[in-house]
Amino acid sequence: MASVIILGAKGRFGRAAAQAFAEAGWAVTRAGRGLSGADCVEVDATDAQALQEVCVGQDVIVNAVNPPYDQWSRTIPKLTDAVIAAARAVGATVMIPGNIYNYGRLLPPVLREDTPWIANTRKGGISHSYGADLSRQRGPDHRAARRRFH
Repeated sequence: MASVIILGAKGRFGRAAAQAFAEAGWAVTRAGRGLSGADCVEVDATDAQALQEVCVGQDVIVNAVNPPYDQWSRTIPKLTDAVIAAARAVGATVMIPGNIYNYGRLLPPVLREDTPWIANTRKGGISHSYGADLSRQRGPDHRAARRRFH
């Protein structure tokens, strides 16, 4: 049976991802603060060593952690590094939800795969750097939703 760990499983996206994976027959581990149940672990997702330990045996790491906006510039880089390190260490695929901040203030009415990223806001810049960090680790197509690290 395939296995997935959902980081940020208490949030809206994390809850939906956990439910979808479970309904598809995956073994789901929910990670976050204040969760309870046999399928739950508590971990600081910015702590690379702790994250790696809870990700052992996982096929997929879903990064649904969404820190408060005023903490993005401090938290997102550490989170990105920790998730990449954990995925690389355990050979897992990383899945991340996207957002519209990368498209900037002049968001077009229709978004397509080839819509350029014009990260001209503070949140867009941080979000874009997160994607760029993943891109440097995987190659030129940083818009892909998943990546297996080896």
